[in-house]
Amino acid sequence: KGIKNIHIWSYKPSRLEKDEDSVWTCLYDTPSNGNTINQLYFRHNTLGTLQGISKSDGQKIRVWDLTYEQRRIAKGGKG
Repeated sequence: KGIKNIHIWSYKPSRLEKDEDSVWTCLYDTPSNGNTINQLYFRHNTLGTLQGISKSDGQKIRVWDLTYEQRRIAKGGKG
C-alpha cells in the first residue's frame, strides 16, 4: 500500500491566441519506498539549492536534494 513514486510536474496552460496546447512535463520522479506522503514542501536552502521536504506516516521528515533537477531545468534539459 501507499504511493510508490513521487512525481513532480510542470504545467504550461494552453494559449489559444498563440495556438499552443497545454503541456505537462515530468520534472522529477523518484521512489518513495511505499510510504504515503502526507505533506510536501519546497524550499531553497542557505546555499540557494532546491530541496523538497516530505512528511509521511512511515518516516518523520525526509529532505530531498533536488539540486540536480534544479540545474537540469535551468539549463533547459530533459534528462
